[in-house]
Amino acid sequence: MNLTTLKTFVTVVDEGNFSKASEKLHLSQPAVSMQMQSLSREIGVEIFLRVGKRVHLTDAGKILYNESVKILQIWENTEGMLSNYQEQVSGKLKLGASTIPGQYFLPSFVKKFKRDVPKGDISVIMGDSDWVIDGVSMGELDIGFVGKRVKSKEITSCRWVTDSFVAISSTEFPFDNLKNAKDLQRVPLVLRKKGSATREVLLDNLRNHFNLGINDLNVVMESNGTEGIISAVEANLGVAFISEVAAKRAESSRDIKIIKCPMEVKRDLFYIFRRDYAGSNIFKLFLNYLAKGGNQNG
Repeated sequence: MNLTTLKTFVTVVDEGNFSKASEKLHLSQPAVSMQMQSLSREIGVEIFLRVGKRVHLTDAGKILYNESVKILQIWENTEGMLSNYQEQVSGKLKLGASTIPGQYFLPSFVKKFKRDVPKGDISVIMGDSDWVIDGVSMGELDIGFVGKRVKSKEITSCRWVTDSFVAISSTEFPFDNLKNAKDLQRVPLVLRKKGSATREVLLDNLRNHFNLGINDLNVVMESNGTEGIISAVEANLGVAFISEVAAKRAESSRDIKIIKCPMEVKRDLFYIFRRDYAGSNIFKLFLNYLAKGGNQNG
């Protein structure tokens, strides 16, 4: 049982039937029905009596309705108090991010946080994953965002969002797909430099899928960041694997195309912080935001 289920239950009672409740909640009618069936099973008694299309409460349902209204009102009041608290929270928060989370996922999240916590002073510094990890380890960064889980007793790593890789080429590139390992060996490849989690994940997948190592590839250029990779590909220097979010953005505005590849690459992005770091109120509030709303593509 949770607040969402109780809200659905109260809405069904107030609206008189499942159909109107589903419209008000912007849910499908089967989804509303499943929630109510689950609620009834959880408390172990029937809560509705159906008369035609309308629903009526059993005695147990009436008790549950009255208490649910009270609970939801208490939570609404609590949210209001927390909102006032958030508006008063101030302080500095220093974030570090590798290229993909920093350019394509973190900005919208920081914007949302700043809207709710206007007095917060947040700075974001970009670097490769290894640099971000070092910054968090040495206490120079409060929270880091990287493309790999950190294996350290001193650092907590939490899964944040999932990212996918795709292959890109210039629109002048003569092929629209890479069919097999031979194609991957033959094609000129633009890679991220050492220290990048993007590079590590790509090379791990090439090794696992095709038994290809770095020396088996035709690497023509290495770059510090995604923008440099895209520029090199646009100049028709070679093919590259980058975040799907970045690739789609480049495809819509530059001479770049996404090409098919026989390898599907997905990875999790993580936020990290020192395990022993007590942190300020703004640090704790930001972590709470990440835990509540960070596991989404954004």
